[in-house]
Amino acid sequence: MDDIQQLKYLFKLKEVDRRCRVLERHESTAEHIYSSQILTQYFLPKISQELDELKIMKLTLYHDLVEIEAGDTFVLDEEGRKTKKEREKQAMAHIKATVPKELAAEIETYWQEYEVNESMEAKFCHAVDAIDPAIQCLYHKEHWQQEGFTEEWLEARKARFVEFPVLLAFFEEIVSQLKEKGHV
Repeated sequence: MDDIQQLKYLFKLKEVDRRCRVLERHESTAEHIYSSQILTQYFLPKISQELDELKIMKLTLYHDLVEIEAGDTFVLDEEGRKTKKEREKQAMAHIKATVPKELAAEIETYWQEYEVNESMEAKFCHAVDAIDPAIQCLYHKEHWQQEGFTEEWLEARKARFVEFPVLLAFFEEIVSQLKEKGHV
């Protein structure tokens, strides 16, 4: 496989659908990465912790590449979540064997750091990853009601990732708006 084909493989992330909507279609995982990077640039200057911006950008860029092979596992898909880690581990092995070797080790390193979620940069990325779909779906009442999201679920599942006061306040504002609009 030549470099062009190997790089084009990574473009398949644009073809992976998520449950959030963009206009009348599903959002792609690549679009999720883009909006997460926008949120990163917005929030980084607002937090008190000193974080490695380049590391955060790479964590955000690479953390969902496994979805090329494993697909996106919807947060409320309890059955899919049972096999998610193993499917994504296998997907990473395939990705490493498929992409240019100059990228393979870097992709795996940042993906693993995100998965372990111990560094402050990984925790920041998890927080942004939790906020992004909430913003994306904020104005789609039918999505929140159709999927069965509740305020309690949001607090229990999402707030645990939001360890930065500025991000927590922002997340709480989203939940407040969802309640005001009758979405949850």
